[in-house]
Amino acid sequence: MFSQFIPDIIIDSVYNADAEFYRDFGSKCIILDIDNTLVSDGTSDPDERAKRYVDDLKANGFFVAIASNNSKERAERFCRELDVFFTFKSGKPKRRSLIQIAAYFGIKPNEITVVGDQILTDILMAKRCGAHAVLVKPINPYENGLFYIKRLIEKPFIRKYYRQKRKVRQ
Repeated sequence: MFSQFIPDIIIDSVYNADAEFYRDFGSKCIILDIDNTLVSDGTSDPDERAKRYVDDLKANGFFVAIASNNSKERAERFCRELDVFFTFKSGKPKRRSLIQIAAYFGIKPNEITVVGDQILTDILMAKRCGAHAVLVKPINPYENGLFYIKRLIEKPFIRKYYRQKRKVRQ
């Protein structure tokens, strides 16, 4: 049961994962979160780094999508410049968004890697669907009270990930 809260891998930044990284998972599609994954929370438009990153993934043959719990207006504005399929008010960790993206691209959930900064939304959605789950450290670690509480709840799962990783190396 708790395994659904443990990411497959934790990395410092989405920008540390290149096409080869995703190929190692056997992924055909990368689902990205917006806030604190691609850009700082609340950033209206993608910056140049985010644009280059998404363009590079697409140039390497990956489908790229955004799954956002934000409003349609916010997600649409952000995704317009990236020219990617997106879902809004995704209700993460509900599976609906990932299943919708898989159907749109005609692929299976196990051919998808979800990248996000929250275990209780991004990682749990991925794991519930059988997709690969990559947790990134939030771009902006200073967040409001609700997010602070979520991060506290996530800490035991992050510790478990690192304990499991240590056991594998031994």
